[in-house]
Amino acid sequence: MGISIALLGLALSSGCFAQIPAENPDSCEQADGLLRPLALSFIKYYQSHISVRSVQRCPFQISCSNFSARAIKDYGLYWGILRTIDRYYYRENVSVFTNYTRLVDGSGRTVLDDDYYLLGDAQWMDQEKAGLNAGIAASPLFNLDVSTELADSLFRSGSWREAEIVYRAVIMKTTDEKLKIYCSYRCSWCLFHLGEFSNAVLWAGRSLNQPSDDTGIAWRAELLLGLIYSQQRLTPLASYHFQESLSIQTNAPAKLGLAFVKMQEEDWSKSLSLIEDVRESGDVKVIRLFEDAIENARSLSLKSPFKAKLFSAILPGSGQFYSSHPVDGLQAFLFVSAFGYATWSSYRFERDKGKPMFGAAIGSIFTATFYLANVIGAGETAKYRNYRLKRDIFDPVKEALIETAVDID
Repeated sequence: MGISIALLGLALSSGCFAQIPAENPDSCEQADGLLRPLALSFIKYYQSHISVRSVQRCPFQISCSNFSARAIKDYGLYWGILRTIDRYYYRENVSVFTNYTRLVDGSGRTVLDDDYYLLGDAQWMDQEKAGLNAGIAASPLFNLDVSTELADSLFRSGSWREAEIVYRAVIMKTTDEKLKIYCSYRCSWCLFHLGEFSNAVLWAGRSLNQPSDDTGIAWRAELLLGLIYSQQRLTPLASYHFQESLSIQTNAPAKLGLAFVKMQEEDWSKSLSLIEDVRESGDVKVIRLFEDAIENARSLSLKSPFKAKLFSAILPGSGQFYSSHPVDGLQAFLFVSAFGYATWSSYRFERDKGKPMFGAAIGSIFTATFYLANVIGAGETAKYRNYRLKRDIFDPVKEALIETAVDID
């Protein structure tokens, strides 16, 4: 809680909560530019000197301090803190265990799907890994045939990171263009499984940007690109690459990929039509899974983000109640009400005593901030509820589609 209040105080001191004066329209941006590094430095200090000494570590992934840092980087100081308040005070509570299927990372911490709220993956850097690849390739014991077999073995066992490193080392060492295309394609698959989609796209592109394709990789790489973009819900790009895969070679996984894209777009009739096209050549269990998912998705009762925002604007927390997040709603109502009451009490006291309205002014700023976070959070919660309900239905289909695509190799 302390980190959120401290960051909020820093944002308020910048003056960015107020209306920007007409005579100096860049003042807020300049203040944010000055204070954003200070806020990030404070978070870094908190993580290295305070958080590490805490007896009770954060049970969520990602932690509040890391979420704050990403939100401030992406949205600026004040708006990043609004999202931090929504996450810390309204969403991070026991109800995350009951609203949806609990997602847990490898260390047992609950995943709050912060990537969804922050809209986009963090950029992934290659430098250290590139040095490791170069070191492996430079080794006098490095053997191309053995290393490729090792990478394939690691790939089949699901050791994606280790396989990717060996494939990259082979690419650096070999002069065989066909082997480079093959390893680039396999690297893309490894990165896809690791969730590093931007780099997966780059490596799939490398396997396609070759003078000729007599390796049979092109249609597979296009299929993989379709899977990558559908995973990111970029349906137009996913559809394009699935169609490109089909134009090179007719294959059931690409048609199922198009059916999955149409499911994401809620074009149920087109999705069913594409499934019918592969009924004879496709896996019966997978096709049945698609059909059941469409039937379940069509019966979902979704919530309107606009209505959620409107409800929370009228009565703080009511939008979260509307979106089936009652604990979030209760917390939003209590925080906004508490700050509102404190502000009103401070105003009455200062008015009756004839004192300057410093306490009332500060209280009104805090109240407005928590109120705005409540409104923004209500809309995001409604969208997230719809997304999670769909994802719980679509994820088994997506996993079956990925397995089908992997099996063709």
